[in-house]
Amino acid sequence: MSDYTPTTEDVREDYAIGRNEVIGAGWYSLHRAEFDRWLAAHDAVKRAEWEAEQRERIASEIEAEGADTSDGL
Repeated sequence: MSDYTPTTEDVREDYAIGRNEVIGAGWYSLHRAEFDRWLAAHDAVKRAEWEAEQRERIASEIEAEGADTSDGL
């Protein structure tokens, strides 16, 4: 097995070609658009997950910083 990693364009093309073979020719551009919609939805989910993790990390750091700077008052 190689270390080859396909590009997004490679995967988009393979998806569109594969769907054309299953459904029939003539729908290539629609299959590319279908892949692009899937990728956008996937990226939105991953971005939301990352943002939630960052909010939690920042809140934890702020909380820890507040505990560390307490002067007993």
